[in-house]
Amino acid sequence: MEKVRILSENVGNLGNRLRLEGWNGATVVPIALSLQPARNKIYRRIPIVSIFELPDFISEFEGQMEWLAKFPVVLT
Repeated sequence: MEKVRILSENVGNLGNRLRLEGWNGATVVPIALSLQPARNKIYRRIPIVSIFELPDFISEFEGQMEWLAKFPVVLT
């Protein structure tokens, strides 16, 4: 989670490379992506998602934002 926090603090420096021109803000969400289904689906508010479950997770993503660990980013 520490690496995601550091990334969120430095996203502004990567704005051109990430093509974020015109964005006012974003939210960085950590996710653990696995090749096999995980017994535990969450660890310390970080979802553990199998590569096979990724499409379903993304389609339900907005509804899960309340309980996920997240780092808001202000972009200028």
